[in-house]
Amino acid sequence: MKLAGFALLNKCPRRPDGQPLAISSISDHLKGWKEKIKKEPPAGTTGNKQKERTSSYPFLEHFLALWIDAAEYAKVQVTDDIIRAQARIIQEELVRANVDEPYDGFETSNGWLQRFKNRHNIGRLRTHRQSGDIDQSALPAQRQHLKQKLATFSPENHYNCDESGLVFNKQPQSSNVRLDKGKQLRGGKEDKIRITTFHIVNETGTDKRKIWVIGRAAKPMPFRQNRINPANLPVIYRHNKKAWLLTGLWYKFLRKLNDEMRITRRHIALVTDNCPTHPQPTSPPIDYKGPPPPILSHVTLVYLPPNTTSFLQPLDAGIIASFKAAYRRRYAQFMVEHFNSYGKAPLKIDILQAIYLIADSWDAVTEDMIVHCWKKAAITEFSEGSCGLSSQINCDTPSPIEHFISLEQHECQQALSLLREQGVDQIECLEDFLNDEERLDSPLDSFFPDVRAIVHDGVAEGILLHTSESLDRSEPESDSDDISTLPVIGIETATHYSFELQRLLQTLPVTHLPLLGRNSLSVEELITSTYKLHSALLQYSLLYPTSLQI
Repeated sequence: MKLAGFALLNKCPRRPDGQPLAISSISDHLKGWKEKIKKEPPAGTTGNKQKERTSSYPFLEHFLALWIDAAEYAKVQVTDDIIRAQARIIQEELVRANVDEPYDGFETSNGWLQRFKNRHNIGRLRTHRQSGDIDQSALPAQRQHLKQKLATFSPENHYNCDESGLVFNKQPQSSNVRLDKGKQLRGGKEDKIRITTFHIVNETGTDKRKIWVIGRAAKPMPFRQNRINPANLPVIYRHNKKAWLLTGLWYKFLRKLNDEMRITRRHIALVTDNCPTHPQPTSPPIDYKGPPPPILSHVTLVYLPPNTTSFLQPLDAGIIASFKAAYRRRYAQFMVEHFNSYGKAPLKIDILQAIYLIADSWDAVTEDMIVHCWKKAAITEFSEGSCGLSSQINCDTPSPIEHFISLEQHECQQALSLLREQGVDQIECLEDFLNDEERLDSPLDSFFPDVRAIVHDGVAEGILLHTSESLDRSEPESDSDDISTLPVIGIETATHYSFELQRLLQTLPVTHLPLLGRNSLSVEELITSTYKLHSALLQYSLLYPTSLQI
């Protein structure tokens, strides 16, 4: 069959508009068809890619990938410049070893670096702060110690508290625009005003207590301009010069919490980190000059070991991260609503607006999220063995290397017992070697992986005798988981009145409004409901701009 007739077949590839391919394009499709049909179809995350470019320097990239694995094991941060520098060193070593690879035109360009990362599934991950400063082999014993302390309390009486910094007016550092040649985006000075949010939750998620917000001013300007009564805010607002939870505020929090538990006749355990501003009431700091420390009769403080909050604290296991993600979403939504209403985005939001966004974001943290994070921390008997969680939260399971080491240790102990029973000589020397404190105490990450040694060992083992296809290449793992009402007022009037009602409620000097009888209505709950009503009305007006009445 001629190519012109082949192009008219139904199964022949066609152009996007449905027309037959050109003769030259069909020729390109048919080149090497015998070899193509012998190969299996591509699979995994790269299955839809048309072609993967092979490396011109397979041995160099092989040793460079080995060094990156060693650097990861040694907890060495590897940047793009470090990869380029090590690639040049490997090139020099391979030239001395007379490797059959053309290095005359080799350049550590951005294109080569990106293709190397794609071929070996290498990408950038953020280094977390305290997680690398702890010996993870001690975590099981520390978890068991915490379980013993919390065993006498029921799950609903297990509480965790922690503070977190929040730059409430942080603007995005990038923007999605049409990419024209030479285009640059101009921005202003970054706002770095930070406040502190203080979170308290229990293990069952049934008591997510009102969030604390700590600022610098006793009455910020938005409070004075709108005559706000801080007691009517949906958060507990406190202040000091540093906007931190200092020891004085810590003692005030403990006194208030202990009084609430005493009134309700509950005894709780409060898990907290060993921050210097969280001292025991019985041992305040030497230079402390604040209010007298409280006497805790219904609250038992349980301190976490140093540098273990990233592993053992439920709030750090995802609760605070979920709160901040919700805040970013609501911050973006506020910007969009303001832009659509006034035709421009606000340059900043004030602390009063941020407080309502914070309260709404804290309400968005679900009970299931709190329960899952307590299970992930695994510091109570009730969370032990509970790995049936969502796919986003995984329990700590031993890695294959840790499993292998534990098996080998067990086998060595059995072998020593057998040798001791048979009276083998030199058994004391063997025990001294295995129990060498200097060898055991030396950290595994106290060395920087030597790339020259990696190349020398590989050449000595005959790696250069292999073909480029037989070299080990890390492949990305594929994921196995997987009343209708009569019209009353216009929408704009309703939006305006809801906002004015919110302002009126904020200025009330009382915190509760009396009702007929003995009941009263919380002003704070009214303000929160009015704020949500105002947001809903604003969104409705944006979705249905032609609707004039509700």
